[in-house]
Amino acid sequence: MERFSDPTRRVNYVAWVLRVVAWDGALPLAMLSLPYLIGLLLAPRGAIELTAIITPIAAFFIRLRAGSRHINANHCSSAVKRAQVIVLFCGVFFLVFIDAVIILAHVMPKGALHWEDFLVLVILGLIYVSAMVFAMYPGREPVGDVAVAWSESADTT
Repeated sequence: MERFSDPTRRVNYVAWVLRVVAWDGALPLAMLSLPYLIGLLLAPRGAIELTAIITPIAAFFIRLRAGSRHINANHCSSAVKRAQVIVLFCGVFFLVFIDAVIILAHVMPKGALHWEDFLVLVILGLIYVSAMVFAMYPGREPVGDVAVAWSESADTT
């Protein structure tokens, strides 16, 4: 319990939020814009369908690698890191389906997706974001300046 109350260790909330927002904001935007770019550059009908298969799988491995690097560099115990990798894998696995549907939505006929379909996508998205918040937790990192400043102020009194 002492580790949680240690004033020389703190959670870097800015880095935590940036990890989640950067990966969960940039890559989905790329997935949304990809069908438009393919439609402009490639005319064949099957190009978007092929992209809906290849791109989410490639993004899965990119996200898994990047997330694993963040987890390996964090300040958590090895047991928490193992749990984070499992949660990362499950969360990114959900995202493969979300990405595929987002890409395929560009070639679906009007009215193919109903409100229930969007509800399922929102639920999967919330599961993914919740998983990433846990998986990207950086742990309590040492803050050397706090300990030095505290010891210096103690010496002067």
